[in-house]
Amino acid sequence: MKRLTLKHGTALAASVVFTAFASPHAHADRLVIPLTDTESLTHIEEFNWFGGEDDFSAGISFADFDGDRDLDIAAVNGRHWPVADMLLLNDGKGHFPMAAEIGEWRTTGYGGCPADIDNDGDMDLLVPRDWLPVAVFRNDGAGRLADAGEIGEAGAARGCATADINNDGADDLVIADRKGGSFIALGPLGPDARTVPLSDLPAVGVTLGDLNGDGEVDTVLALRGEATLAVFLSNGDGYAAPVLVGDAEWESRSVALADWDGDGDLDLVTAILSGANRVFLNSGGKFTRSVPIGPEDEVSQGVRVADLNADERPDAIFANEGPNAVVMNIEGLPQRTQLPGDSDTYDLAVGDLNGDGLPDIGFANSDASNTLFFLKRSGDTE
Repeated sequence: MKRLTLKHGTALAASVVFTAFASPHAHADRLVIPLTDTESLTHIEEFNWFGGEDDFSAGISFADFDGDRDLDIAAVNGRHWPVADMLLLNDGKGHFPMAAEIGEWRTTGYGGCPADIDNDGDMDLLVPRDWLPVAVFRNDGAGRLADAGEIGEAGAARGCATADINNDGADDLVIADRKGGSFIALGPLGPDARTVPLSDLPAVGVTLGDLNGDGEVDTVLALRGEATLAVFLSNGDGYAAPVLVGDAEWESRSVALADWDGDGDLDLVTAILSGANRVFLNSGGKFTRSVPIGPEDEVSQGVRVADLNADERPDAIFANEGPNAVVMNIEGLPQRTQLPGDSDTYDLAVGDLNGDGLPDIGFANSDASNTLFFLKRSGDTE
């Protein structure tokens, strides 16, 4: 069996200027959406990260870019080139009064992976792009992200994930490519990073984690055809041939890892473009059984998982063509709530934006203003 082996063998651009930005809390309409008897989401509508009526987003990520211990927003705008990608700085309360363009060049980015690629203690940003290599944006320590080169060759990148795959102490980067050029860039990451081909299967999403309990980082690609997912199990030195999971008719867009059924291993929570969203249940690193957790006519393009009701079970949030949705995991049974809006949502991110200890949600919409949802529990006040 052929194995993939993972062993090893710039000046910043001009300064970036932060400008005042109208926080969504200053003008947004609000709508409270109940999830259970004790949890609800506060909907922040008409939050446009780019400032123009037609400038919308293809990717979103949360990370502390300016080192003040709260989560900022990096918004990538590849579907509406040549509108700039944007970095929004959090004031610690979930307001984003300051914004700046990311980098000097306006390009075709999708998604984004925050990572400290130079080990200087601040978060940099890696952006997969269509028709271009992966963009590297290095942080100057004050939350300004400047062009710092490229990784790999021009391709059709659609997703990224980072982890130390080969156990050398440096983060590696995995890129999902929709035309079959998925690859791994071995750390230290930057323009000089060595790349290794991963798969010729057409892929649009990727996630990383230990699927079989051996302490190694495994890789899962979300596929366009062939199957729903491709699972690459690692032995620390490389990967064996991928194991295909699901049906080719269930074309996926995104996958997240979570112990959905509470048996101690990571299952594959999958956003499916053509059919019901599904969870592929893990049995020792094998995924022969799945359960649907949504309607057959739902068209999903992204998924994230978080414990929204503090019951120590993961819940799922889906970015859809049409209304987005939250699926609560109530003792293993799905309870779905449709969220307001009817846009083409391409990506989402989850994290505590306002410092209340609860996960919040950001949706990157391709044909409408982007939106934030803040989780609240009974008795919470603004």
